[in-house]
Amino acid sequence: MRHYPEAMQSKNEFTGLILISGPESADLLANLFDVLAPFSIAILDVEHFVTRSRLICTVLISLNKDHCSAIEADLLAFANDKSVDLAIDFSEVPQDLLHPAPYLAEISLTSSKLLPADLALFFALIHKSLGTIVNVRRTQVGTSLTVHASVAFSTDPDLAQFPNLSIANAKINAVKI
Repeated sequence: MRHYPEAMQSKNEFTGLILISGPESADLLANLFDVLAPFSIAILDVEHFVTRSRLICTVLISLNKDHCSAIEADLLAFANDKSVDLAIDFSEVPQDLLHPAPYLAEISLTSSKLLPADLALFFALIHKSLGTIVNVRRTQVGTSLTVHASVAFSTDPDLAQFPNLSIANAKINAVKI
């Protein structure tokens, strides 16, 4: 369960979305959070992945609007020092967009070869089920490739439909989380 300071109980919340991209390095995330540590902020979300030795990281924070310039200055110095690309977006957003839907499922597609047409159909089926994709990742075991989609639903989803669907030579599985 997430805890939010009492000052953030309004209908809108001031947030900062931080995007970092650059060569993967073992200490990059630790250094990023060291830069953010002195500030009175709450971490709302963190996403991080590495592809071809390139790191992509997003961090969503809630903060006091008056601290934007100080946080931005420290992050720009960090990006320059670490030779990474940085983008920051500060904005006020409705609180209900920041909190997950009450139901979460993982829907996966497994195949020996992932084709764009198969993935297009897979994601269209998720969209048709009124789910919102919150995370996608790929795993591989032997020659089997699996795309895992974490999907949020506002109502209890009927996941029984997914294993019965057919996409070429792929298998679909769905489980509630």
